[in-house]
Amino acid sequence: MDFGVVIPTWGPYCRPDVFSELVEAAESLGYGHAWFGDHIVIPDYGVKLSRAEWFEAVACSAFGAGSTRRLRFGFDVLVMPYRSPVYLAQQLATIDALSGGRVTLAVGVGYMRGEFEAVAAPPYEERAAVTEEYVAVLRNLWEGPGPKTFEGRFVTYRDVHAEPRPVQTPSIPVWIGGNIPRARSRAARIGDGWHPLWPSPEDYARYRAEIEAARSAAGRTGPFVFSYSCPETRVLSAGTTPVGRQPYGGAAVPEEFRYAPNVPARDGRPIFQGTAEQLREDVAVLAKAGVDQLSLRFWAGSKDITPDVFISQMQRFANEVIPASGN
Repeated sequence: MDFGVVIPTWGPYCRPDVFSELVEAAESLGYGHAWFGDHIVIPDYGVKLSRAEWFEAVACSAFGAGSTRRLRFGFDVLVMPYRSPVYLAQQLATIDALSGGRVTLAVGVGYMRGEFEAVAAPPYEERAAVTEEYVAVLRNLWEGPGPKTFEGRFVTYRDVHAEPRPVQTPSIPVWIGGNIPRARSRAARIGDGWHPLWPSPEDYARYRAEIEAARSAAGRTGPFVFSYSCPETRVLSAGTTPVGRQPYGGAAVPEEFRYAPNVPARDGRPIFQGTAEQLREDVAVLAKAGVDQLSLRFWAGSKDITPDVFISQMQRFANEVIPASGN
């Protein structure tokens, strides 16, 4: 199994020294991926639930790739409707070429209506259709020599060249985020991987089988990664009580913030909070459910997780959990 780290790029982590320290630690500790969340602006009504300060995710991946040699970079997840797909295709192809092929693109449809309006994205209600068309644009521009032509509902161009193409062939891997049935269908139809938010192990096994069946029915046989975006992750000493928070404080949030599911429990505790032995068991259970890649969150919304504690948790997981997980 591949282990990645979701690097916070907001609030107290929105500092160049902290960013560099966390990325360098992820590489030196042997993690496979560094992941960045994606916000451009935060509407005032969302500031109580999401920090106002955010580094931009594509810029973070470029900076991180330039300061490392092995670590892959990706997004947890990139909101596709926020960016011109033609422009994004060239940005990511450039980062991929300069980094020697170390980009993974995990995408989502987005959820914050006020942010959609502020960045002049296509209509909020069309975000799923926009995401699918934008992914098709990326593949059109990345796969094979030009000139390229595309005629869609939201994007049209004719006889253009987009060079250089990504180092990875046929293109940068595109993983699809989301837990709902339409997201799983999208992953099966157009994705190179599925990257949901913390389903239970039982649900994950069932959804993996569903996606595999849909891919087989569609004749899709290429590489596919089954990923898992983890909830708050803490390696605890024996006798320490897990935090037990739900995303955004549970139900007392605006409707659009309720995309995040409740955190599943194992043995009376939130999954991925427990002793090193319990976390090794969590990893084993998810591996059995069919997970290939874990994206670990050593922070969530925790005010007590400072950058120093974050790195300490990265070290504990790397030293106490990963070696006994067969990696």
